[in-house]
Amino acid sequence: MAVTKDQVEKTAKAAQKKAMDAGQAVGEAAKTAATKAKEGLVAFGSTVANKSKELMETAKLNTQKTQKQKELEEAYRTLGEMAYAKGRLRGEMGETAKKIKGIYAELQQLEVALNAAQSTRECKNCGVKHYVGDNYCPNCGAKQ
Repeated sequence: MAVTKDQVEKTAKAAQKKAMDAGQAVGEAAKTAATKAKEGLVAFGSTVANKSKELMETAKLNTQKTQKQKELEEAYRTLGEMAYAKGRLRGEMGETAKKIKGIYAELQQLEVALNAAQSTRECKNCGVKHYVGDNYCPNCGAKQ
């Protein structure tokens, strides 16, 4: 059986079409894989950005907390000196006592904000606070 030129061209065109279809399928698969990889990278970047923001907020709140503790210590020192010198809480000592009360209130607010920013939770076993991402309690070693 002799093969005609038309049959050869027809077979060649069919092979070329199959090759193009296969190439398109590979291209689509590569595009899908690239899209999934991009989505994974975006999600990872978002996680890193959120953790960075959380760490910055924690550092800021820790700085504010330390400042308020210093203010409180100074107020106590001042109050102690005044109480020693005068023996009673009047005038300036009353004002200092009010300042201490206000600083305590601010410290409590900062403590609440700091705990929220650190994303902590209590251990199911011993009750010690630790980071949400910890798989094991740093105190007792219990799996979380």
